[in-house]
Amino acid sequence: MASSAAAACLTVPGLAGATISPPSTASLQVAGETLTSTPSRISTDLIGGTVQCTLLVDGDPRQNILSPRQPAPADFTLTRQLAAGEHLALTYCADFPLGSDTPSSYPTLACAKVTVPAATVESLPNDQCFLTNS
Repeated sequence: MASSAAAACLTVPGLAGATISPPSTASLQVAGETLTSTPSRISTDLIGGTVQCTLLVDGDPRQNILSPRQPAPADFTLTRQLAAGEHLALTYCADFPLGSDTPSSYPTLACAKVTVPAATVESLPNDQCFLTNS
């Protein structure tokens, strides 16, 4: 989905077969220079499991925004200021077994090319949700 409106939004359903389970979704929105990821109803099939989500911009770990870890299901809001230009933004969520600090899975729930200040969000399939070295 592409939009040139002042605010754009993308929602992608959770991936089937991952331990992060439906009804997990994530939405990416941009307004002005602010990118917001809203993972919602992040669920796991792990009994007593916790979940945590990350907003990653341009593949740069220094630009990660990490949510607190919460019991599933959980809702999160992750926000980051962006410089003008095109950016690759993705949201992935991890689930953790009860008492563990090692994630069981961490599927990508939303991936998009985001343009600031045009406020556009263009959905990308997960197989294009990576950065090249070019």
